[in-house]
Amino acid sequence: MSMEIVLKEAISLYSSGQLDESEHLFREILENDSQNGEALYFLGIIAMTRGIYTEALDFLYKATILYPENKDYTYSLGVALQETGHTEEAIRIYEKIQELPETQNNLGNLYRTLGQDQKAETAFDKALEINPQMTWAMLNKALLKRSQKQMKTALFLLEHAIQTDPRFVEGWYQLGVQYRLENNIEKSLSAFEQALQLNDAYPPLWTSYGMALYAKGNFEKAIDAYNKALNLDRFAYDAYFNKGLALEKLNRLQEAEEAYRSAVRGNRNFTQAYNNLGALLYRQRRTNEALETYRQVFLIDPHNPEANFNLAVALEDLDEFEEAAGLYFNVLSMKKYEDMIHLRLAALLPKWFLLDKKKALTYAEGWVKNFPDNPLARQTLNALKGLINEDDLFSYTQTYYNAFAESYNEKMKELNCQVPQAFAERLKGYHFHRILDLGCGTGALGDCLSKLTKSLTGVDMAQKMVEVAKKTGFYQKTVVCDALDYLSENKKPFDLIVAADVLCYLGELKPLFKLVHKNLTPKGSFIFTIEKSDKKEGFEINPFGRFLHSESYIRQALNNSSFLIKELEEIDLRKEGNGIAKGLIITAFSN
Repeated sequence: MSMEIVLKEAISLYSSGQLDESEHLFREILENDSQNGEALYFLGIIAMTRGIYTEALDFLYKATILYPENKDYTYSLGVALQETGHTEEAIRIYEKIQELPETQNNLGNLYRTLGQDQKAETAFDKALEINPQMTWAMLNKALLKRSQKQMKTALFLLEHAIQTDPRFVEGWYQLGVQYRLENNIEKSLSAFEQALQLNDAYPPLWTSYGMALYAKGNFEKAIDAYNKALNLDRFAYDAYFNKGLALEKLNRLQEAEEAYRSAVRGNRNFTQAYNNLGALLYRQRRTNEALETYRQVFLIDPHNPEANFNLAVALEDLDEFEEAAGLYFNVLSMKKYEDMIHLRLAALLPKWFLLDKKKALTYAEGWVKNFPDNPLARQTLNALKGLINEDDLFSYTQTYYNAFAESYNEKMKELNCQVPQAFAERLKGYHFHRILDLGCGTGALGDCLSKLTKSLTGVDMAQKMVEVAKKTGFYQKTVVCDALDYLSENKKPFDLIVAADVLCYLGELKPLFKLVHKNLTPKGSFIFTIEKSDKKEGFEINPFGRFLHSESYIRQALNNSSFLIKELEEIDLRKEGNGIAKGLIITAFSN
């Protein structure tokens, strides 16, 4: 049999998908003619199909050297080089056959990987100039525009691609992604469903469909979609990850944990999966396990701000204050999570100070040195040194509570705050015409007080705290204002004024007491709490930046402001560090 007939038979077998049989014949041809270009070419293509790129490059280089004018050989060599990451060499090869639209499209993709966006766009435009119907060039240009945040242009190109070829699966897929990124979930789902009708054996498509279902709140259906992706590809780690997110939403925490663990088994460098797994473990108070998980992220990417932050939080919980503080400062140097880090340092340093005054002070001084205008840093250092600066304290309190407004109520539950209950017990059965909740915060007393009056006013200096209080519906009026300023300007008196866990942010209380008396009706009531000092007289500031007042100081200040004390009782306020903050709850009447 002549080699020409053998070649035709080999090509026929290749075209019918019989790779083993065709490869055998192509190799037979090479044994007789080592410079047969078609045999070299097809053997290169077969090797590339099987992922044997070293062999593919060997065959294709030989074919192009022998037949440099053959565009198919040159193009396939470029593809093999592109697939193996030889970007610069692939570009050099493609530049020899720039008249092919496929070449320009591939050049565009290569330029994108090099960050040369203008060259990439020019290449995609040339591909479309040569072949205006080339949907892949439309799609790739759309992806370029998406990366540049030019969403309208990206959407136009994707829509044009599927109009050109309604059976273009990748076009429908990316259109679905585009709609999801633009938060048009219904259109996103429709595009994914169209793509699935054309090809339901594409794992990334099922994963993206699940993400759109998740965005709509259909968590069960999202999990079904992720499972279909995993049935097609059990190593689809992104499907495991997204499945974990949906399972968390359904509070199926054990299954979510296993999904995240499967994701990191599939991709040992999947930092976001490690972070989510760590957060899940931390949420279940499995702090040591969370710590080890966060350390894994840190080992993979020590400059990952989220990894540094999460690891620091876990270490802080375990009282490893020095390492935690170091990591918080690392994140600050990355200019990430700055507001949250300052808040964490304001909470951490006083706890550390109780164990190691010298080191905590050193870190606080470094904090102020690097952030001299930050009120949290300045006031924390003041408190650790036992100094009082009213301006810094005011700014600190306002900044701190505005930042914690949304999570404040949950935090108070964690600290087992007893103050609202103490007020409720003392006010049970009473009724008042007008009540002022001084330093109302998020409205912790709102439920209790609203049952005692038809006119409840809440005042606080932290705007975001007041916004939360207002949403409770307990207050007829809310005001964002400093307590002293409000009391100085108010004209209509109250028959009850309360100050729950507020006066710890004021040192000298006599001016406040006088203004409270001025704003009460005759025989009006004033109920408040203070943090108790062990000192016999006066007041002091503690490392947490709060004032502690002695019982004798309170009695004298009330007496000087024309109040009569009806009741004074010691109570536990809340957890603080490893102990309990002790306080007094006082009921007084205007005299």
